[in-house]
Amino acid sequence: MIMKFPLLPKKDVICGIANFECPDLCKIDVIKVYKNKNISSPVSSHADVNVCYIGNGDVFVACEQQHLAQELEKLGLNVISIKKEMNNDYPSDSLLNVAVFGNTAILNPKTVCDELLNTLKNRNFKIIEVNQGYSKCSILPVSNNAIITTDRVISDKCKQNGIDALLVTTDGICLNGYDCGFIGGCGGLISKDKMLFFGDIDKHPDSDKICEFLNNYNIKVIKTSGDLTDYGSFIPIFEISNEP
Repeated sequence: MIMKFPLLPKKDVICGIANFECPDLCKIDVIKVYKNKNISSPVSSHADVNVCYIGNGDVFVACEQQHLAQELEKLGLNVISIKKEMNNDYPSDSLLNVAVFGNTAILNPKTVCDELLNTLKNRNFKIIEVNQGYSKCSILPVSNNAIITTDRVISDKCKQNGIDALLVTTDGICLNGYDCGFIGGCGGLISKDKMLFFGDIDKHPDSDKICEFLNNYNIKVIKTSGDLTDYGSFIPIFEISNEP
């Protein structure tokens, strides 16, 4: 069953979108994102750079990712390929980097592409404007009203809008070619009560705070082996059916 609300599954996730280089997710089928020809490695295959799922089967995809778009269409998703091309220079690499979860969208209106921004407005998403163009990279949604973030301004803005926000350090998050990565790119929810991390969250300096925060929302930690790594988010798309 296609998820109604973006990034916040109600049941166990059976299929999602992720970087082709991310760890094996066992029972979850992964629609793999391969390198965007206009963006340099290592972020060129990050899901949160190339894709934005806004719920009800609607997904925005970078125009360079035609193979990915075709794969998603085969699965019955409504794919909107954006018109503007991406490139290495910010903000042209952040056209789809929006944290859309539940009915909330956290974004920089100056960096997001027009198609996505207009659609979010037309569908009455609650839009929280921030200066961070890499909004999804910076945010790990926990529930309708809770996030974990590495960005202090995002944390403050969320609290002002009634969203519980845990601010954590970027230290301890690996991203090849960079000094550090972002917490939002380190995983995602794989069920209502399970948060998947790419790597061992216990290696993060704020691991105790993160686990306590998740526990407050009755969410268990699921981790893979190795260092905690920013692979560009896990974006859940399909969950098990409500049918018996």
